[in-house]
Amino acid sequence: MRTPCLSKCGLIVMLFLAVWKVGQAQDSLGMRCLTTLEYWDHVSSIQMIDSFAYMCSGYLGLRIMDLSDPANPVEIGRSPWSRWDYLSCGVYVNDSLAYITYLNDGSVLDISDPTSPREIHHWDLVYSPVIVFVHGNVAIGLNEEEYPRIMDISDWNNVLVTSTFPGLTGPSHPVGMVGNYLCLAGWGVEMYDISDPRNPVLVAVVDDTVYTGWSAKLSGNYVYLSTVSNGVRIYDVSDPLHPVAVAVCDTNGCGDISISASHLFISKGLGLHIWDITDPTHPVFTGEYPLSLANPTTWIASSGNLLCAALDFSENHRVAVLDISNAASPLEVSRFGKMGFLGRVVINETTGYLSDIYAGFHAIDLTDPSRAIELGRPFGSSGFDDIAVRGDYLYGVDHYYGLITYSVANPANPESLNCWQNGGNFRPTAITIVGDYAWVNSYIFSLANPASPVFVDSSSVIGSDFRAANGYVYSVADRYFFIYNAPNPAVPELIGSCTMPFYLGGTAKDLAIAGDYAYVAYYAGGVQIIDIADPEHPAVVGSVGANWVTAVAASGNTMAFYQEVSNYQQSMIYIMDLTDPVHPQYIGHYNIFEDMSDMEIYGSYLLTVSPDKFAVYQVDALSPVQTSPETPYEFTLYPCYPNPFNPNTVIRFSLPYTQQAKLTIYDATGRQVKVLVNELFNAGEHSMTFDGSELASGVYFIRLKADNHMQIEKLVLLK
Repeated sequence: MRTPCLSKCGLIVMLFLAVWKVGQAQDSLGMRCLTTLEYWDHVSSIQMIDSFAYMCSGYLGLRIMDLSDPANPVEIGRSPWSRWDYLSCGVYVNDSLAYITYLNDGSVLDISDPTSPREIHHWDLVYSPVIVFVHGNVAIGLNEEEYPRIMDISDWNNVLVTSTFPGLTGPSHPVGMVGNYLCLAGWGVEMYDISDPRNPVLVAVVDDTVYTGWSAKLSGNYVYLSTVSNGVRIYDVSDPLHPVAVAVCDTNGCGDISISASHLFISKGLGLHIWDITDPTHPVFTGEYPLSLANPTTWIASSGNLLCAALDFSENHRVAVLDISNAASPLEVSRFGKMGFLGRVVINETTGYLSDIYAGFHAIDLTDPSRAIELGRPFGSSGFDDIAVRGDYLYGVDHYYGLITYSVANPANPESLNCWQNGGNFRPTAITIVGDYAWVNSYIFSLANPASPVFVDSSSVIGSDFRAANGYVYSVADRYFFIYNAPNPAVPELIGSCTMPFYLGGTAKDLAIAGDYAYVAYYAGGVQIIDIADPEHPAVVGSVGANWVTAVAASGNTMAFYQEVSNYQQSMIYIMDLTDPVHPQYIGHYNIFEDMSDMEIYGSYLLTVSPDKFAVYQVDALSPVQTSPETPYEFTLYPCYPNPFNPNTVIRFSLPYTQQAKLTIYDATGRQVKVLVNELFNAGEHSMTFDGSELASGVYFIRLKADNHMQIEKLVLLK
């Protein structure tokens, strides 16, 4: 393996790709992204090479973190999934390539420029094994039962599973090549001759029926196997034809393992177990380091003096960074990757609330929507499938824990009040407020005392997704649209319904009401437009958009909807003029890189929710008066002066609004030389002096990065 780096030519490519990528992210008309709050899903794998950490995180895909300044981790690159129907499976990094595998397909990414991962191959293979090791044109993948499979990757247009491993007694993981032999570790250690990948030959085995492995690593001539109930077993494989068990680290349990210099780290329980393996035949326990508050730490990886540990879901931030220069006494220096898996947004005056199926809910201050900020940590002991707000109270529904009530009189410090479970038989997934009642799937609760909802009755007529407007309640399920007359919400009355056209894969995903029309995100059938002027006889009167519409919002004469398409980089938010509601006219769009869960219109802003991101957009069509920007400034990195310079030059740049900005110096090979600054700047012009007295004469590049913008200028140092 080698450090990802940039050649001079690679830097030019980086500049082109960076401009292209930013251009794609900013491909818009009539709307602008003002602010985003990002969240991480579970980390399914993690690998470190030098100061870079490569991670798969749910719908986020591959994320690359620069840990050269461990106290200030910075995401420098990402590659979203090309198939967002699947959660992440795994990433394996080898030289300048990253192999990412999904459920039925996978990608090979060029990461020679870690700031711009680029897909160079893609393959489709039903139930594709997760690639965890590559040797030449041979890849080793694990199936769902974690049995290894040999894959021929000589032709990425025709990736094949060519063979299994004869003689395996249980799941095994490849840990590397020992001479000309592949070492597998699972139930003990197995050595295979794979010179003919279609006919692997078992040449040696030890402990193959004794220990069940969980994680394994190869370091030097030793394999370290973390077993389910027998600690970490250590094997000498210096003679690959005669591997020998030499020692055990008695951890009384299992976990992921990582090796740095002469120390072995094991994620076990709520933290790390640390062993000195200067002599692998006589490991010495040196201590424990606590990391998590509630549940076991999962994946760990280390490089040099740094270790990254993926934390459990009870933690506010997903990954901890540890300084292990003194391995016996690690020191946590930072955390990154705020946890969350978002679903719904609801708004109460100037506060937005985001449902989170992992962490309950998040409170967002929308006093200034262009500077949305989260108020404290996520709240809730369980995850919420849906939420609703009424006055000073928030109601969350969880499939396992029922209906939970919070006081949000102080949104930054919600207070849990009560939980209604009905003996565990109550499995709610949706909620809406109708007058003084809460409709929770087919259950109805009185909110006469809003701090303590009281179960009233259940009704089989209530659907699964609701919108209350115009004195009625509207609901969708599959192809069907319903209208309820609810003068007494405790006794809902179905008064009208209609059926949307049949499309293969057509099913209602979202619903919005504006005036006398309902707009249904109908997935395979675009947005279906339903005339609801006569509530007893609703009728489909038109449609807009093509396939794969999953979210819709409408207000006044403006509608927004999200449409995903086959090419992930073309997924789009569309803005439509509803002056003629039956024939909406296209007036704007924004290209995005995430799967949309929900969207709501808030004044002149569009709020969107994807599993990993909350975003606020300014929409021209929603603004009653078009105003000039707050400041005349644009995102600009000006040419440095003097240039050439010796040894000082002045760097000037401007920002259109307050935001985090980072200035980085690179040499001509693309190697990072120095981070000049990485902090929050106000809108306007800024300048600083760069002192190059410690550098050699030559060509350098300075990069300014802020939000989705990036610009690079060339510098010449002459001494």
